Amino acid sequence: PGPHCFPREEAPSRFSAQTLAAMALAKELNVNDQGPLSDESSGKPYGEIIRDYEAVPGVQWRFGKPNYARVNKLYFEHRSKVHAEGSLEAVVNKLVKNWEVESHHIADPRQWKTMDTSKFWASVNGGTAADAQTMADVGPYNMLLGDTASYTGSALSFQESNSIFGSTFADGYAFEVLEVLSGPPTV
Repeated sequence: PGPHCFPREEAPSRFSAQTLAAMALAKELNVNDQGPLSDESSGKPYGEIIRDYEAVPGVQWRFGKPNYARVNKLYFEHRSKVHAEGSLEAVVNKLVKNWEVESHHIADPRQWKTMDTSKFWASVNGGTAADAQTMADVGPYNMLLGDTASYTGSALSFQESNSIFGSTFADGYAFEVLEVLSGPPTV
């Protein structure tokens, strides 16, 4: 296993304060900064809005208002496709980026807007189904990865998993939708 993955018997119960401080952009976040996302976080300086998230009034950011300026820079410098505005790929790309804002940065799923949290349930590889509150409590990394030979999500807190992924992707994870192979489901 790599330095950020642990066999189950070695999973730490706590990381040091230094490790938690290594979380992606942690030094730039201020829990007292509770305003709207910046233009830089939307992609506006690059001429394309890739994240148009507008939080509900009175939102409580988990670690302070997120700053996507550095990950957006990576995204625009290294993306492999430019999707037509309004295309299914562009819509899904924006939706996933907006969902990431909520699932990582807003602790109260009652303040989420990208999904109907009363109907949200997720299960990975036949595992236990988790609702929106569970995902908000344990974190999307722990919920989506669960327990594997190299990662023990059940032994890590939300902050600890963010620290692992934040130190691995120090400037953020520049997610890109390459192609959507089918249309949206009929609901």
